[in-house]
Amino acid sequence: TERFDTILLEETSGRVVPKLGAEGVHCAAVPGLGIGVAVKVEDGAQRAQHPALLRVLQLVGALPETLPPRLAKILHAPVSNTRRETVGIVRPVA
Repeated sequence: TERFDTILLEETSGRVVPKLGAEGVHCAAVPGLGIGVAVKVEDGAQRAQHPALLRVLQLVGALPETLPPRLAKILHAPVSNTRRETVGIVRPVA
């Protein structure tokens, strides 16, 4: 529970089916649109995968521009230092 794939499944009532891959890959099937999408983060870091996949899903019409709160929180993910202070934000630019 409360993992990205589970949240996305719940918030879309199963209309989007995500699958985490290895080395920075994240995919999603959108059966209602007859498409699948894949995102590859070049450096393999997971922190950019989720915002990037959400934005791609918005661009293909699988998600609305205004996301539900749990997904909106992921779309603009905070970056924290070792003191748990927010020092930046990961957000898609597209």
